[in-house]
Amino acid sequence: MARDRTKRGGDFREILIIKPSSLGDVIDALPAVGAIRKRFPSARISWLVKPEWAGILKGHSTIDEVIAVPFRWGEVRQLIQAVRKHPFDLVVDLQGLLRSAVLGYATGAPVRIGFSAAREGAPWFYTDRVPVPEGVVHAVDRYRRVAKALGCDVEGVHFDIPSSTEFAANVRRLLSEGGLSEQASFALIHPTARWESKSGSRPVLQRWPTG
Repeated sequence: MARDRTKRGGDFREILIIKPSSLGDVIDALPAVGAIRKRFPSARISWLVKPEWAGILKGHSTIDEVIAVPFRWGEVRQLIQAVRKHPFDLVVDLQGLLRSAVLGYATGAPVRIGFSAAREGAPWFYTDRVPVPEGVVHAVDRYRRVAKALGCDVEGVHFDIPSSTEFAANVRRLLSEGGLSEQASFALIHPTARWESKSGSRPVLQRWPTG
């Protein structure tokens, strides 16, 4: 569990969230980061994410800086330079891989927290480890356990994904391509995954009779 001192508000001024991928996981981590923001309102929160998922975080009310860099061993120099931009005093590793743990260690932050069951030996690089109970635990709840270990209030689940005129225009375009109006009743199924062998390449809009 996290040290008692992590439960006192105001201790941390520079917080780094490491959750580079993938899209669904980044979204699932938002409630935990929102809880961290409420616990440490004066802190600067930076989030390291892959460039392809950075758009979902830009403009988010809980995040001060989006660090968008390739998350590959071949880019290790760029990654280390990115995480040394600020004197981080808390690293929250929600990825739980050797790369993410090593990056957290490279910041020199005195507190580095992650899951006790993280893979590839990642826990060796943490100062504080958060256990997760056996069985199926939803990603949102798993990430919130880290926030709770930091003394955060994790009641309620809030994503607060920012919107923009560009996002709205893309939605209207997709609706139009599917033969739907903004006032239509419809269901959206997104049967896709990371690997082409598991799904198609893009979402499909389909109209069903209503009433």
